[in-house]
Amino acid sequence: YVQRPPGVRNLPKVFALHVLSDSMVPRYEPGDLIYCGGRDAVPGDHVVIETFPEENERNGKAFIKKLVKRTAGELVVDQYNPPKTLTFNRYAIKHVWRVIPLKELLGY
Repeated sequence: YVQRPPGVRNLPKVFALHVLSDSMVPRYEPGDLIYCGGRDAVPGDHVVIETFPEENERNGKAFIKKLVKRTAGELVVDQYNPPKTLTFNRYAIKHVWRVIPLKELLGY
């Protein structure tokens, strides 16, 4: 548990995560704390993508990426390290949460 910054103190369904990988360096470093939730993500937002578990897995995987676009069947995202565009099958995605930018966390 961590304290919520003033900009999200009273918002429902906001939670914090620690970044584990380096795929979004230099924007997010391993060990960084991010807050997720608030409004729905739109292209240009950074997002956390939770997938459904695959066969013989107990939990799905989670990814932090930059949302490029959504289609009826796909979610297209970018990562920074190494730079590449990835496509996720929309039916394999359990949830997409927007990463709340620092200015909103601080109440701007």
